Amino acid sequence: MKHYPAHANKTEAKIINKIITSALKNGYSIGVFDGEDYSLLRSTTRKEIKAECFATDETTLMFNRRDFDAAQVGWVWLIHGNGSDIISDYADNPETEAILENANRYAEELS
Repeated sequence: MKHYPAHANKTEAKIINKIITSALKNGYSIGVFDGEDYSLLRSTTRKEIKAECFATDETTLMFNRRDFDAAQVGWVWLIHGNGSDIISDYADNPETEAILENANRYAEELS
């Protein structure tokens, strides 16, 4: 899919797209941790965010406010290679649950 590495799983990419779309639509920036390093601290640019996914066998997306303090409001841990079960864990709070609502629904439909 566009802007992801060529080896990206299409089902997983669709789920990540839903997460990115929801987070950006709800006014958050996204940071990316690839299991080894913070490859992207904060961005609101889809192309930058997608390019940092699938670098290793896991990706953590961190959701931050866009205001002056840019406080983190949540995160989701993605394990690549699990197809529709890519969402492994996430912050248990209303902000993160709202971001993941569409992605979780879509993943459940695929299971």
